Amino acid sequence: MIGEPIGVYDVEGYDSYTDKKHQMQAEVFENSGISAEHIIAVKLGNEYYTFTYGEYNPPATLGEVLDEYNLANVLEFNRFRTYSGSTENGYFQIDDDAYIWDVLSNCRDATFIQDDTWNGSERDYISFTATSDALGVYKRVFYVSSDGYVRTNIFDYAYTFQIGEEAAGKIISYATENGIETIDEPYTNTLAGTITEISNGYIWVDDSILCKDASEGLIFKIPMDDLRISRCIDYEKIDIGDVVVVSFTGTIDVEAGYVVSGAYSVDKGTLSDGGVPVPE
Repeated sequence: MIGEPIGVYDVEGYDSYTDKKHQMQAEVFENSGISAEHIIAVKLGNEYYTFTYGEYNPPATLGEVLDEYNLANVLEFNRFRTYSGSTENGYFQIDDDAYIWDVLSNCRDATFIQDDTWNGSERDYISFTATSDALGVYKRVFYVSSDGYVRTNIFDYAYTFQIGEEAAGKIISYATENGIETIDEPYTNTLAGTITEISNGYIWVDDSILCKDASEGLIFKIPMDDLRISRCIDYEKIDIGDVVVVSFTGTIDVEAGYVVSGAYSVDKGTLSDGGVPVPE
């Protein structure tokens, strides 16, 4: 959620595709109730992008994190794995994480622990998948261990807090008792096929080359609203008739005509043994 405007600032960047530096002015906004000292939203063109402060500056307590990052409102706990040491025991989903945030909010005084030797293989724990547009993170992790620690990499660096065995036990018990075993999610999704059209802000990819019966193929519609897609097309000189692999983090809307959301990469590939590998 874009918040109050902060101001207009000079923005500099480097385009590795063209080997050129760029400078422009951009509007800067508060982002989802998060302290602007940590994260802001920058309007580039018609889109808003999350920018984070990259210096290592760990908080003294968990409460600082909860407040300054508005964490309970920008991060959702709904998928997790359970571990006994290095052994994974399953992948689960919960529908309501309010209880977990209640427990964490009662651990505001939990101190930050500088521990570069923390090792999951030495303890039992659960690992929540941590994805948040506001925080600018995708499928990172938030661990809760039975010996009383939470540890996460959602702030680029590993932050560990000692919340105590009782609080950790409440979170683990709630998650395991209410979790429903579900299908594991890949880190990213891919589709492959031949480009049949590039126009009006979309590319169309026909996957019939992967089918024994070409009539069973599907045509996918990939928006080019993510700048990375258009850059890939320009950089690799991708054109109609090329075989490509599209990577995406969203879903495919069948009812809308197989529209793919969350596409961020398109690469040339070659058809080989029924698959389409991407040359290194």
